[in-house]
Amino acid sequence: MKKRCVLTWNAHDVQHWLQRHHPSYYRLYGENFRENDITGKVLVQLTTLQLEQMGITNEKHRVDIFEKLMKLRLENDQKELTLLIKAKAPKAPKVP
Repeated sequence: MKKRCVLTWNAHDVQHWLQRHHPSYYRLYGENFRENDITGKVLVQLTTLQLEQMGITNEKHRVDIFEKLMKLRLENDQKELTLLIKAKAPKAPKVP
């Protein structure tokens, strides 16, 4: 199954990501993400300050979640760049 681009994730997809990568934090903060309707597009733009404003007051928890967010953001950016490079690569001429 091909992974969908993070930017297309809905709030349910974000919940699944949080539960998969931080099960204990999902139990603590899953509702915070739901209440704020965090989609993939929003997720990859969150800052530690915004996480705190969402109610994640424990600094270690914010840093842990933010590190996973940064990894997710980098992976997404890498995929997007790869797709752009492939799309712009000159096509080889057809040889009869």
